[in-house]
Amino acid sequence: MSPLLAGTIGFVLFKSVHYLIFEDDNPFAAAKRYVPGYVFLVGFIVSMVTLTKGLSHVGLELTFNQSLLLSILLGGVIMGIGWLMQRRIKFEHNAKDHFSYANVERVFGVLMIFTACAMAFAHGSNDVANAVGPLAAVISVVQTGGEIGGSALVPWWVLVLGGGGIVVGLVTYGHKVIATVGTGITELTPVAALPPRWRRPRRWYWRQALACRFQRPIRW
Repeated sequence: MSPLLAGTIGFVLFKSVHYLIFEDDNPFAAAKRYVPGYVFLVGFIVSMVTLTKGLSHVGLELTFNQSLLLSILLGGVIMGIGWLMQRRIKFEHNAKDHFSYANVERVFGVLMIFTACAMAFAHGSNDVANAVGPLAAVISVVQTGGEIGGSALVPWWVLVLGGGGIVVGLVTYGHKVIATVGTGITELTPVAALPPRWRRPRRWYWRQALACRFQRPIRW
């Protein structure tokens, strides 16, 4: 179900961009009008995931309605930041670009900043958990004198170590991965990269918050 939902979301998202922006008489103006709405969805989804699932692990419990309200507020704040950023983008005339698609891509570049943060959060948290899990198990066995339990507490410094490793990897080799995916495999523009970038955080939200809540089958 998870791949099917991800593909459906990507298709609906791409069609909405095509209908609302590229079929408009002024695609540049339409992009500046609708992109803040997409930025709001990015902030809302990531906030909702964090508030409904992530905070319970640090002892902070919020009701669903409280999480929903805070997610809407945070999404609005992030949307405001995106709106301020895109105000700086001015229309540039190009005789070869009759439909001003290049200007539309520049507006979507602002959205790419927020979707990149959302994807880094979704991937990073999952990758750090996978990386520090075995290390936490080893530490637990050593601390208990060789006893193997059903679960193990993760020390805070192990999480810092895992997060730091992700950051170091991105700083040193991340640009090579981006170049390979964005140009080496296929040429990705900000608009073309939008659906695949949005699928991951929303699929993550579906798995963590909705599928587990309603006991739907998913692929981990």
